[in-house]
Amino acid sequence: MEIIFKKALKSKLIFLTIFLCIPSYTKEYKDLFNVYYPIDSTSNIQKTLNESFNVMVFRLSGSSSPSNIWKIINAGNPREKYILSYTSKSIDNKSYLVTNFNQELFMQTFLELDIPLVGYSRPSILLLINIQDGINEGYFLSSNNIISNDLNNALLDLIKKTELYRGVFIDLPELDLIEMQKQKEKNFLTQGNHSVANKYNYDELINIELVNTGINAWEVSGDISQLEVSNITEGLLGSVESLLKDKIDTLLVQKALKSSSTSIVNISIIGINTFEDYKEVKNSLNKSFITKDISLSSYNNNEVEFKIEIYGTEEDFKKDFSSFLVFNFLEESDDYIKYRYIND
Repeated sequence: MEIIFKKALKSKLIFLTIFLCIPSYTKEYKDLFNVYYPIDSTSNIQKTLNESFNVMVFRLSGSSSPSNIWKIINAGNPREKYILSYTSKSIDNKSYLVTNFNQELFMQTFLELDIPLVGYSRPSILLLINIQDGINEGYFLSSNNIISNDLNNALLDLIKKTELYRGVFIDLPELDLIEMQKQKEKNFLTQGNHSVANKYNYDELINIELVNTGINAWEVSGDISQLEVSNITEGLLGSVESLLKDKIDTLLVQKALKSSSTSIVNISIIGINTFEDYKEVKNSLNKSFITKDISLSSYNNNEVEFKIEIYGTEEDFKKDFSSFLVFNFLEESDDYIKYRYIND
C-alpha cells in the first residue's frame, strides 16, 4: 500500500542552527524524515498518519510538548500537506506504517513560525541497566546477551520506541566474552559500569539499577531517584521512560537551531576522485541544517575547495559537520578547514 503526494520543491531552504561548545559524540540520524508508527489490523490509517505527523514535530523541535503541533495547525497548515508518501512495512514480525515527510516544507514552516529545530546531528546516549531479577545472576541489559523475559522485552520495546519517536541514539553495551563471564562475579555489577562505559563515546551516560526484592516488588536506583514499585509497567517502566524523556529533552534543547547570524567558512576536502564522489560531498553539505549557500572555489586533482555561507560560527559548522561519518577532520589553518572524504 503506497500513496505518493507529489510536492513542488521550488526554493532552497534556509537552515538555522547553533550548538553549545561542549564535547559532542552526535551521529547522523539518516532516517530523520521517515516515521515508523506501529499498526495492526484495526488501525485507522488517517489517525496513524496524524500521530506520525506529531512524532515528526517532536523530533524536529526537540520538545515533547504538543504546543508546536498546534502552532503549526493553527497557522492553517493541514498535516496532509507535509506527507510525501506512506507505506506499510513489517519489521521483526511487527507491522508499521512508514511515513516519509517533506523536509523542505517542514523546515520552511518551522522558520516562518519561529519554532526551534534540530537537524540530522543527534545525541547518543549510553544506557547501562544493571538488573538483579532474583532468578538469573545479576547482569547488564546488553545488545548481544539478552535474557528473554517480560522485564527485558518491555525495556527493549521502550528503548526502541523512544529512539524512533525522538530521533536519538540509545545504545546498550555490547559485552565481550570476558565481560560476560565477569558478570557472574560478585563485584562486577557494582564496579563494572566504569570499565564498560569507557569503551564507548556518548553524549550522556545513564546508569540504572533494578533489583527484585520480592513478589511483584522492585527497587529502582542509580540515576533515578530511589523508589520501590510493585507494578512493572506503571511503576518501573514509567520511571525509566520519565528519566529518558528528561535527558533527551535537555540534550535536544542544547542543539536547537536558533541563530540567524551568518558567516563564511572555507573548507578543503581531499579524496574526491570521481564526479559521483563530488555529488555525494555536495549532497552532504546541502543536507547540513547550518548551510545557507555553497560555492565551488577550486578543484585540483582529488582536492576540492568550497566557500560556504552558514548560519552561526565556524565552531558551529565544525560541530555539525562532525556527525557525518563520511568525513574525517585532518587539519585547520587560517585559510581552510581540511577534511578527507571516505568512500567505502
